[in-house]
Amino acid sequence: LVPLFSIASVRRVIENQTGILPCTVETEWLDYCECVAHGQAGSKNVTESQLRRLDMTTALFNKEISRLATKWNHVRPDFAVVAHEMWANQPIPNFDFLSKLDCFHPSSVGHRTMAVNLWNSMLQRSRQSAPLNPTEEPVCPNATSVFYNGPATWEKVAPVII
Repeated sequence: LVPLFSIASVRRVIENQTGILPCTVETEWLDYCECVAHGQAGSKNVTESQLRRLDMTTALFNKEISRLATKWNHVRPDFAVVAHEMWANQPIPNFDFLSKLDCFHPSSVGHRTMAVNLWNSMLQRSRQSAPLNPTEEPVCPNATSVFYNGPATWEKVAPVII
């Protein structure tokens, strides 16, 4: 399972983009989003307080993803459910990570970075979160590589040799 990144950070990144029509439309869409904009009488602008609440909601959702992964991991010996939390709650570093088509979905840089990050996390025992790095290269598995299959079982279950 993969977590959500900081959705509110999309708003923070695109609010400074000028001259890109989809970004203007996207900013307005986020400003009108009921989950963000309620409670701001007379204003259609999203406040920093609302963005923080959206980040807190994202963090709660990510905790639930982790809980589900823990609950269902290794309910059978041949089945693993793992939360790969490498970009959980992380902000979008800059506009290069967003598509210029809609200013919300990942660009090719964003897709590549997240794909490499996910692949590498499946082959690493370290579960530390790190900032998104567009220059990171994919890990090439070898005869001793293993797929990470969960924190409670890493040492108990025979690793899946590639």
